[in-house]
Amino acid sequence: MEDKVRAKKSYGQNFLNNDTILEQISSLCGSSDRLVIEIGPGTGALTKKLSSKYERVCSIELDKTLQEVLENQIRDCDNVEVRYEDFLKSDIKDLINGWDGKVSVCANIPYYITSEIIDKLMDNADIFDTIVLLIQKEVADKLCAKTGSGEAVPLTYKAQYYSNVSKCLSVAPGNFNPPPKVYSTVIKMEVKKTNASKNDTNKLFELINAGFYQRRKKFVNSVCEKGISDKEKLTQVLNRLNIDENIRGENLTLEDYQKISKELT
Repeated sequence: MEDKVRAKKSYGQNFLNNDTILEQISSLCGSSDRLVIEIGPGTGALTKKLSSKYERVCSIELDKTLQEVLENQIRDCDNVEVRYEDFLKSDIKDLINGWDGKVSVCANIPYYITSEIIDKLMDNADIFDTIVLLIQKEVADKLCAKTGSGEAVPLTYKAQYYSNVSKCLSVAPGNFNPPPKVYSTVIKMEVKKTNASKNDTNKLFELINAGFYQRRKKFVNSVCEKGISDKEKLTQVLNRLNIDENIRGENLTLEDYQKISKELT
């Protein structure tokens, strides 16, 4: 029945069909005593692997037309709950549903909403222990880029603030049905616990986004255009921190941004 399912381009569906790779991905979450949230189970191939390894699995699927093939695939998996809803609109605490142990995410996510999904996961990072995602290689490269190198984007800073990100596996297009036009990479995000307040982290990311607002402009000008600080005060902060006042936002490291944000608070 799985072979008869036609992937929907509108949902960004590319079903992973290599059993060895599915086995490798499903093994990356950690110890068995955890709840694993799966985003976009599709036809259930990864879901079944997760079910055999972890105590509980909660899968969120937007495409209700997959219900028959998905539930047929996991009919013997009594530790799996499937919810047919949009993960981006889901309440993660509701998905956990009273679970008080370790929580992981493991998913082959649609490429067109990768950034939105990772952003939501990072905003709720305190809930998770590990996050394992199969994503487009180009995005994985950016998430693992060195901050301040010019290769990073704001989401890089957010991902690396909340987690240690590493590449685990490269996946060629031929391992999917239908094959995507790009290579994919499995990343693992080991969540770091932070004591920073929500207000402080919000200000940090507001500053980072402002620093990238006009990427080719000086950091000072880009931030001031967003109204976060006046030029004189920000220049004084940079001078105190021995940071070149002519630097661009893309050339500041995460640590630089944290120091600047603290000084501006």
